Amino acid sequence: MAQALLGLYGGYFGGGVGIMTTATYGLLAGMPPHRLMAPRTLMLAIANTAAAIVFIGFGMVRWWVCLPMLVGAVAGGWLGAHYGKKLSPRIIRWWTLAVTATTTIVFFFRAYG
Repeated sequence: MAQALLGLYGGYFGGGVGIMTTATYGLLAGMPPHRLMAPRTLMLAIANTAAAIVFIGFGMVRWWVCLPMLVGAVAGGWLGAHYGKKLSPRIIRWWTLAVTATTTIVFFFRAYG
């Protein structure tokens, strides 16, 4: 059930779903973040592929915007995995909390500030 909800959210919106998936898997499996990278990446790839098929099929993709984002996502994913494997679980948890808190504050002030 948790994976289905994460897949729906990730396929439609995507924002922060990697963090949400890591947190959910960590709570359910009781595993450190390093051991969750591969299954998280696989599940996010499946959800995003399904969403991409729907968006492409309905002609909802602006390719001139999509292609630079694709390059950035691939580079960011590779670099994140490369350096993430070298960091301690504690640093990953604190970094995740810091990014999540900052993002929440920024979106809050954009919406209500």
